[in-house]
Amino acid sequence: MSKEAIKDYEIDIEAPPSRVWQALVDPELTERYYFGTRVDCVWEKGSQIVYRGPNGDVQVEGIILEYSPENCLAMTFVPRWMPEEVSNSHSKIRWTLEPAGRRTKLRLTEEAPERASEISTMIEGSWHPILQALKTVVEAERRGNV
Repeated sequence: MSKEAIKDYEIDIEAPPSRVWQALVDPELTERYYFGTRVDCVWEKGSQIVYRGPNGDVQVEGIILEYSPENCLAMTFVPRWMPEEVSNSHSKIRWTLEPAGRRTKLRLTEEAPERASEISTMIEGSWHPILQALKTVVEAERRGNV
């Protein structure tokens, strides 16, 4: 039985939860912050979620575990760009939105199996740039600087 590691990442975004939520579920927006991938999903618990690269290849896939608009989005996370032995072990990720005045605190929690250190470093190292790019996209949209 493998051990699970839980990692939390947070960022404050100068926008209401509705705008941050839109960035999580709108493929036009995910393409701008999630390494060029477009999210594809029916958006209900139990449905498949896929992030496709520019040429349609599946980069990430999973299953929606929890779907509460403007509050929480949880899913399994299977990195299909990784070698097969890694991509066959999935993580769980949870996006949680918390209103904070005129801002939203966005928290990403990853529950992942222990992996080789270089692979963990690569996956863990991607969350901060994703969160920062998401913040930039949402705040630019809010200001009308698309």
